[in-house]
Amino acid sequence: MPKWWIQGANDVTEKRKIPGLKGDPAMNKICDKILATTAAIVSKILEVVIAGTGKVTRKTHEVSVITVKVIQPILDVSDVALNHHAEQTHSSNHVSSPQAPRQGSRQGGGQRPEPRRRSGQGSNNEQMTDSSWSSGNSTESQQHQLEADCKVFMQDLVYRIFNQSSTISQEDNAAFGTFCRYSIGRQWFARLVDAERVNSQKVSEQTFYRLVQFFAVCLFECNEADDFGPAKSLMNMCFTFFHESEGFPVSNETVTKSFLYTHLTEQPIWKSLRFWNASFFDAVHTERKQRCPDDRGTWKHQSHEERASTETQDENITFGQLATFLHNMMELGLTQDTTVAFLDKQSIIGNLSPDQTELLHGNVVQYFREKRFQEQNQKLQEQQRKRNQIQRPQSLQKNQTQNRSRYPQQNQQLQQQQQNENPVQKFGRFMKFQLNALSSTR
Repeated sequence: MPKWWIQGANDVTEKRKIPGLKGDPAMNKICDKILATTAAIVSKILEVVIAGTGKVTRKTHEVSVITVKVIQPILDVSDVALNHHAEQTHSSNHVSSPQAPRQGSRQGGGQRPEPRRRSGQGSNNEQMTDSSWSSGNSTESQQHQLEADCKVFMQDLVYRIFNQSSTISQEDNAAFGTFCRYSIGRQWFARLVDAERVNSQKVSEQTFYRLVQFFAVCLFECNEADDFGPAKSLMNMCFTFFHESEGFPVSNETVTKSFLYTHLTEQPIWKSLRFWNASFFDAVHTERKQRCPDDRGTWKHQSHEERASTETQDENITFGQLATFLHNMMELGLTQDTTVAFLDKQSIIGNLSPDQTELLHGNVVQYFREKRFQEQNQKLQEQQRKRNQIQRPQSLQKNQTQNRSRYPQQNQQLQQQQQNENPVQKFGRFMKFQLNALSSTR
């Protein structure tokens, strides 16, 4: 460190000697810390400047002077704080007279001294403390009340969705939208609907479309609030609840299943990779926690065989969950590039083997190849159907025109003869036609 800084520091030290603190090791220690901190700051600045210029110049000295001017207010503030502490220490050494007891002290107990107040503070601080305490209590009570209201409303609504769908009114729909704006409301709805999977996965048509309606509202609010826990549970239930629709004629072959996800593919939360990443990590962690007991010991105390078994089990859990999530992503309308990118990322994080990664990648590629083939067939069938609708009237008109142009004279003569016939001739022609019909049947 330069000599001029050491000399300046000594001068500052002489100026910082505060009367009344001599022999106080705590205050001397504080002063030493302040000086050491300022010296370290200036030294660091000098190192940077010297590293850039290669030598100590007049400019370096100017920078150090500016630095001392910047640090000077900090030292002045420390002077004020130390003087104030010295005054408090000096006043505390004197014996003070006992204070009068507060009015309204507790019965049967000792007298409570009044708390020491700082200058400039009075009863306003006590009022602010009381008001903040009461506001905190009121906020906590409101939170408990909201949670209780959400629970009661969601329990009643979910029961009516699966048992009495016709009793749900517009007021119930509006209240559901209001409660879904809160995290606790979304959690209770997902939790209660998930509990209904135990009873039945096949639902009626009215219940099915009620679930579509409420799922859409809740998923939208989950996306707005980045609340991925309830959204993950609702995603799993989209592939669980279904409705069977019968075709004509009624048979087992004409019955088709419609799952909830087929009506919810346009939800914006499915397009968020943050949702898929968070949901996948949560699913893997939950399954590991369920399969792996807590008493198997830490990794440090496991043997080599136990560690290998744990790694294999974790890889299998990751592989199974990743296959499930890839299927859900493809069915919900995500593109091939997004799905493959998710697969590559999670396979590296989950430490999957190359064979497992290649197997999942092949399934993704095959799915999208078949999907493109089906879409092309549907387009061709639609084009052929439209072409047939256009050509059919033209062919009928063409056949009629050809028949008329083939025998024009005979048709005209026949029409003239029928117009010129009298009633007796018409009756004879009719009887002749009947006799020919009888003879042909015999």
